[in-house]
Amino acid sequence: MKKALVCIFMLLLLFCFARSGSAIIINGDFETGDLSGWLTSGPGNIFVGAYMGNHFAQMETGYDDNTGAYVTSLYQDFVIPASPEPIKFDFHFWTSGPDYQYAMFIDALTASLCTTGGDLIDFLIIDDMGMIIDPLATVTASSIFSGGYHLSLDVSGFAGNYATLYFDLWDEDDLANSVAKIDNVTANPVPEPGTILLFIIGIIGLAGFRISCSKFYRKF
Repeated sequence: MKKALVCIFMLLLLFCFARSGSAIIINGDFETGDLSGWLTSGPGNIFVGAYMGNHFAQMETGYDDNTGAYVTSLYQDFVIPASPEPIKFDFHFWTSGPDYQYAMFIDALTASLCTTGGDLIDFLIIDDMGMIIDPLATVTASSIFSGGYHLSLDVSGFAGNYATLYFDLWDEDDLANSVAKIDNVTANPVPEPGTILLFIIGIIGLAGFRISCSKFYRKF
């Protein structure tokens, strides 16, 4: 009985740790197979694609669809934690190329953060000509998308704010077809030292309980 109570206590510690580090962005890896947790707008196509068992959000413009210039958006509202880790995600942008003869601008993928504190940060712009990022952002090669990127955005200056994270695919009604892919979107709180300690204690306790059980059953 005593051992069972110890086991329950350790499980509760692990549960508390999991809750304290729970994801702020809902369905950021799109592994539900749909866009649950996300909002969309605009006439372009947005759906969840899959490759080699990995799911991701895919945004597409039309090809010479005569709907005029427009923007298709994928976005989510959330609260930036009091002690936030950087917002992170993987992305890939491809375009068949602008029709410079008729285009007023070229197709592009942008990412921005809007807060209730009045901040609006356009921290990523990528198009056929290149990429521009905000000084708060860093970009490395993606391990998910071949030819894609992994972006990390420092949001410590906006801690505690209600915010909206936008991914916008801009389409000029030219002869270009453009595709953007988004995956692994996270905006997690920094684990507190006390929480990490509880987690370690829980792991050690469960390991000890398992060893005790093994010794008990070997007697029989």
